[in-house]
Amino acid sequence: MNILMCKPTFFDVDYQINPWMRQERPVNKARAQSQWQSLYQTIQQLGGKIDLIEPQQGLPDMVFTANAGLIHRKKVIVANFKHPERQGESQYFKNWFAQNHFQVFETDIPFEGAGDALFAGETLFVGHGFRSHHRIVHWIEEQWERPVTALELVNPSFYHLDTCFCPLNSTNALWYPAAFSKKSQQLLENELNLLSVSQKEAELFACNAVVINRDVILPKDCTKIITLLENQGFSTHSISTTEFILSGGSCKCLTLHTS
Repeated sequence: MNILMCKPTFFDVDYQINPWMRQERPVNKARAQSQWQSLYQTIQQLGGKIDLIEPQQGLPDMVFTANAGLIHRKKVIVANFKHPERQGESQYFKNWFAQNHFQVFETDIPFEGAGDALFAGETLFVGHGFRSHHRIVHWIEEQWERPVTALELVNPSFYHLDTCFCPLNSTNALWYPAAFSKKSQQLLENELNLLSVSQKEAELFACNAVVINRDVILPKDCTKIITLLENQGFSTHSISTTEFILSGGSCKCLTLHTS
């Protein structure tokens, strides 16, 4: 399994584009580097192969590589970021994908990659409502000739799908139900076996987990969901991501599965 990451060299909270970000709460740069390194090393210990993209000054959120694009079988839809503060990232990610022999697709519809688009097996779920526009669902269906399950996000604190939903495999997933519209809750309940995360642990970013086969890497202190996962036969690995939560991201946000 290959995963793309970006060192937090320039990571900081330089602006406010989600409810978690507060410029008056500075990032501890040394702690952020240590937390990122712990995630990096844990992924490697679990057999993940990590590729790195060069961080760029002036793009502090480039560390959240999950948003770079949606990948499936050497095809990628490059992110078209909603907020101007992040739009400069797209060209760097596009260049990396092209250099690594991906077939690159681009869209003028707001779309934030694997932050809002997640596979459970071959089923693709796409979140919309805050960062990605609902029109992207039909666009993906046309471009990739595959069905998409659209999920409406309704809680601004869970502005990306990967903050409130985590497929564990083709049939099981973590989720925080209150992040979704009633219709989307019903869609998910009809399609997957769901392990519900409490509000407290959702706000610790329990759903923002990295899944490598039967191993799940998730933020520290999510004790209830860890117990649920281990009862389901998963192995769990806890990482402190407090500095990245200041910017509204955690383990999954810091990674992009590229194969």
